[in-house]
Amino acid sequence: MHQHESIGKELAEGAVIPEQVAVLFAHVASNMREHAKGVDTANPGHAALIAVADGYEAISAEAQRVCNYMRTLDRLPVTPHDASARDRNALASWMQEKVAIQRSFAKLLNEHAEQSERALRELAP
Repeated sequence: MHQHESIGKELAEGAVIPEQVAVLFAHVASNMREHAKGVDTANPGHAALIAVADGYEAISAEAQRVCNYMRTLDRLPVTPHDASARDRNALASWMQEKVAIQRSFAKLLNEHAEQSERALRELAP
């Protein structure tokens, strides 16, 4: 965060992350429901697809709720911080871990996108 930027502005700008989670998970849930239409309802796979779709939709809805809330925060005033109250080493360690998690997640998303592209090529006439 920039020193002159408010916490609210930073949170509002970060809303793009839960927003994209919401969009992706809603899309995946929709695909699972469509896929379930081709599975006999007596087959346990049908119930599994529906249950997982329900879960994805719940995550999507919550991510969108958080996104919407975050966007309302952009007008919060600048919040003074007491630099002496934080452990800079702990903060740096936390940030390093966050970056590693973000990169790992980005790699996983790219791998899944590549799998989806292969499946899409197989669907092409």
